[in-house]
Amino acid sequence: MALNWLKNILQRESPKERSKALRISELDLWLEERSQHPQFEKTVGQIYLRLAGLSRDLSRDLEKARAALPPDGIAPRLLKAGHAARGSIAKQIEPLLEKMEPPKDPGFDRAVEYHSALVSHVERTALKLGRAKRYAAAVFPQEFDRINSDMMEISQALAELGRSLEKRQVEREGLVRSRDLLSQLKGDRARMAAKRSDLLEEEANLSRLRELESDLRERRELFATSEEGKRMVSLRSELDAMEERQGRIEAEMAALVSPLNKAISRLVKQDASDRLDLDNRASLLELSAVPWEAMEEEISVPLMELRSNLSLLGLKDRMEAKVIAHIDHLLEARSLEALKSRHSEVVAEIEGHRSCLGEAGRVAEEIEREKADLMLRIERSNEEIAGLRTALSALDERAEREEEELRGWVEKMGGGSLEDDIE
Repeated sequence: MALNWLKNILQRESPKERSKALRISELDLWLEERSQHPQFEKTVGQIYLRLAGLSRDLSRDLEKARAALPPDGIAPRLLKAGHAARGSIAKQIEPLLEKMEPPKDPGFDRAVEYHSALVSHVERTALKLGRAKRYAAAVFPQEFDRINSDMMEISQALAELGRSLEKRQVEREGLVRSRDLLSQLKGDRARMAAKRSDLLEEEANLSRLRELESDLRERRELFATSEEGKRMVSLRSELDAMEERQGRIEAEMAALVSPLNKAISRLVKQDASDRLDLDNRASLLELSAVPWEAMEEEISVPLMELRSNLSLLGLKDRMEAKVIAHIDHLLEARSLEALKSRHSEVVAEIEGHRSCLGEAGRVAEEIEREKADLMLRIERSNEEIAGLRTALSALDERAEREEEELRGWVEKMGGGSLEDDIE
């Protein structure tokens, strides 16, 4: 039986209990339990009882001081000062005794109000007593030693109450912040899980697209080595050469018409302002812009109309002579007609080759269209994956900060270590 006290002490907190971690999944319940904290109210209640007892002691000692007789041999002036000081002290202490009545509610908010008010009153009382304490103690030393001792004990009790309130305030702040952090952490972990799921899904989608790309590359290679593919390549090459010839002919025709463009522009403006009425306005505009298309009609008529109206355009004599000479050359040499004939032949050949490409060309074009569409989908998938990874990294960093701060608050509130058991 003599060793029961030692057994009880050892059983209070074993190493196993101290090392037991608090799981994050259990934290809601733990925080709810901490928010109740009956131990705080019990501690406050005990301090209130102590202050009530000290109030009675102070009141009793004050009455004793009032009734005390001075010792023999006190100088009259000191005796008079002592009596006056005793009355002044009693006058200051009586309001303090009224303020010391503890509240019935041991709750935190009421305790803060009570503590703040009483501390202020004790400080004011001590300040106001000033020299009166010295005179009163000189005449009534025993009585005022007890009053001074009572005041010291009241100050100590208030300090103890203040420490309890400070500790509880930290816990209250910790509870609010911990709940916020726990909510944020759970939310971020849930978002991380969703992002990971999206990332896995998008990576699987990209893998499928890569397989399609490989299949399409194989189809393209097989078609390129087939007879139809080789024929298409040959026809494509010939078609490119023909289109290049077409471009050169069109450039030559544009160069032949170029010396007339200024005159044609002025003539069309004259027609637009109703100064004259052109019969071949559309043909002249087409000749200036796309001469190979204007040549579908007889070109000599619009050229002659241009020539006959040159004097109305305000051209310099030298410029006008050059334009007339160039028009005459075009009419006589019929160089535009010759180029148009070559242009028509090339266009016919091009159409024939395009027709020959037929199904082979359509297959190749379909493969290219599929390739372009597939590459776009792959690009978008890569962008989506990069975005998900960036978002996941940001969430992970934020969750780490939230968990670290949460651990700090839990430890500060006496919860010990924190075990992460949520995804």
